[in-house]
Formats: sequence, structure tokens, C-alpha cells
Amino acid sequence: MRDRPRSASLEPASALLARASAADTAQRRAPREPASVSILWRVFAVNAIVFGLAVFILIASPATVSNPIKVSELVVLVGGLLMTLAVNLLLLTVVLAPLRRLATLMGHIDPMRPARR
Repeated sequence: MRDRPRSASLEPASALLARASAADTAQRRAPREPASVSILWRVFAVNAIVFGLAVFILIASPATVSNPIKVSELVVLVGGLLMTLAVNLLLLTVVLAPLRRLATLMGHIDPMRPARR
């Protein structure tokens, strides 16, 4: 009579369910994958929104520029440029924050001490 091959370990169904439930919970708690949009496209999108909005404001406003330019027109144009640059800087700070955090983390890691990774 042949013996059936024995399994290395026979677990009750409740143990298998508990292990499957633990694996499912671990998968849900795992960190999310980073967004698939590259930093280049994020920066491009921010710039496109800011400059598009600036152009729309210029189109919708009664602003004009004469030749030669008047001092009042120059003040309005420089003010608009500064406002556009400030909004762009603010939005880029938000978009590039993950890169800044990564750079800070990399500054604290010592390659000679792999336990700290």
C-alpha cells in the first residue's frame, strides 16, 4: 500500500483565513504608489494654468499699452508680472514639496550606515 505524500503542515481553515485577512490588511496599509505624472508635467501644468490665467485677465481687462509706454501702464504691467510670478512660485512650492522632502531625507542618510535606511 502506498502512503500518500504528507503536506509539510496542515493548517485549519480558520488559520488560513486569518493569514489571508492579515495579508489583505497589510496590502491596504501599504504606501500608495506615487502619482504616474512626472514632475516635468506637473511643473508644466502649473505654468500653463498661471500663464493662461494671466493672459485671460489681460484679455478681459481694459488694459492697453501705448507706444511709447506710459508710466501708469508700466506700473500695471510690472504689477501683473510680479503677481503672476508670486502665484507661480507658490504653486511650484506645493508641486515640488515631495522632491524637497526626498532631498532632506537623503541628506540625513549615511551610506556607510545601512541600518538607518
